[in-house]
Amino acid sequence: MGVRGLAKFLRAQKAYSALQRPPEVDVGATGVSGDDGGDDGGGGGLGAGTVDRELLVVDGSSLIHYARRLVWQETLAKYSKCFYFDFRWFDEKVSLLLTSLCQISEFDLMIIFDGPTEIAKLPETRKRVKDNITFLRKHLRTKLAPQDDHSSRSLHQRQLISCLKRFDERYPEVSIEIVVANGEADRYIASVCRLRNAFAVLGQDSDFFIFQVPYIPLSSLHFGPHQTYFHIYSPDVIEKQLRLPPQHLPLFAALLTNDFVNETMVAPFARRVSC
Repeated sequence: MGVRGLAKFLRAQKAYSALQRPPEVDVGATGVSGDDGGDDGGGGGLGAGTVDRELLVVDGSSLIHYARRLVWQETLAKYSKCFYFDFRWFDEKVSLLLTSLCQISEFDLMIIFDGPTEIAKLPETRKRVKDNITFLRKHLRTKLAPQDDHSSRSLHQRQLISCLKRFDERYPEVSIEIVVANGEADRYIASVCRLRNAFAVLGQDSDFFIFQVPYIPLSSLHFGPHQTYFHIYSPDVIEKQLRLPPQHLPLFAALLTNDFVNETMVAPFARRVSC
């Protein structure tokens, strides 16, 4: 569920590499500008940008949140208020993402969803649901505002899986695997990334900074006509920025009050350190 403040700190320290895929495209021929989100624009013809297909492991829960957020932003921009959720726009956003990742960037995808909620996370999950409902009702000022509860999340997951299957059928050359973990998916995602020697994990969860895998935040994605731009965080760079060995990163996350760990659980340790 995230390590508070870590993503903001690493982003401020520029602890990432700005990449584009395919790596080389003729900018003049494609109309992709250097301001489209990539810092390492290269020259060469379009053929020089071809790359071998690699596996990208995707956090399914983050993908749902990312697509929903794009839909709400577009709905608010068009109508000022959100009276309903347009699943046609949801499909469009997911299709755009899949086209950019699978066809332009030539990734194969394994999308892994969370299973049942772990007992330790239930208090934080309930709190988040209540906070989201309160925020939506306050700012959208309508009883018809979307409510981020488990039923709507399950509905969006079914819609996303349906969209993924349609895309997979339409483009058989693309490999998309869909997996549901037995519980919290983060550790499973990180393990699959290492075991399958994947290119990176794609998601929106700062826990992946701790799991020692290459990590691409969904929020860093920018799409051009013939390229996808993104920021990737490498484990060695994160270690250097935090000045901590890998085995100390979980404890570091706990001390930052990883958001489903109650602060009282680490208070005795904190008092010992401060003495």
